[in-house]
Amino acid sequence: MNENNQLYTYMINRSEGITNRWFEDLESDEGVYGSKNESVITKLKKQNHDFHIQFFNLFKGDGVIHVDSWVARVAKDEYHQNTPLDTIIGEFMNNQLIYIELFEEYLQNVDPTMDVAEQRHWLKAITKQMNDVIVQFTKEYESQSQMRTSAQQKTIVELSCPILMLSQRTALLPVVGDIDTYRAKIMFEQTLSQSAEKKITELFIDLSGVPIIDTMVAQQIFQLIEGLRLLGVSTTLSGLRPEIAQTAVQLGIQFENISIKSSLAQVVEERGMIG
Repeated sequence: MNENNQLYTYMINRSEGITNRWFEDLESDEGVYGSKNESVITKLKKQNHDFHIQFFNLFKGDGVIHVDSWVARVAKDEYHQNTPLDTIIGEFMNNQLIYIELFEEYLQNVDPTMDVAEQRHWLKAITKQMNDVIVQFTKEYESQSQMRTSAQQKTIVELSCPILMLSQRTALLPVVGDIDTYRAKIMFEQTLSQSAEKKITELFIDLSGVPIIDTMVAQQIFQLIEGLRLLGVSTTLSGLRPEIAQTAVQLGIQFENISIKSSLAQVVEERGMIG
């Protein structure tokens, strides 16, 4: 077991100075590092200082540092998520350089007789631990980034599938743009949920704004119609393009129990919704 309480104390006593030095030497103005907001700056400095406190446990006890909670907090922090990962990694490396410089100062001013083997041990330990932290942070950052992206994508998809109430029990679902399997799945879930919640009994689904759909999506749409039927919602399709109809036929989907209109305008005219 390698332990050096004197080195630990030396580093800990200079932890605030390290943070101030690091912040003053910041060259990046990207993301969180370029913020002029005082509260953001204060939080950033605290995060940096907290990291030093955890990292310097390397020099005492069993030499194990515990940064899991720190990594989790910082990786999902909004301001860090809006900062490029390579920029953040660069700041980890800058902190490592400061640690090594401080260690060299310690050797010069406090323990000039430390043998070469121990010096190499601590330099290697600093480098290895920082590499491990960078790998851990990268994984957590990418995981959080993916979750944020998925949540944003789901929100966008949900907003792109609005159910518009035409009367107390009648509604319209205008579908616009490309539909992939993911969007079809969300549309299926949202439409069933909103139809039940709003007590809809008749729903018009207009597909005139959909350029093309694949076999999987076509199947999902007709499963939606069947799901709505089980909820007691009658469905009318409008704007069904020939190629979409052809895909449905190839799937063996039967149209006899589905109300189909050539366009939404036809639906409006027949129902006397204008004029």
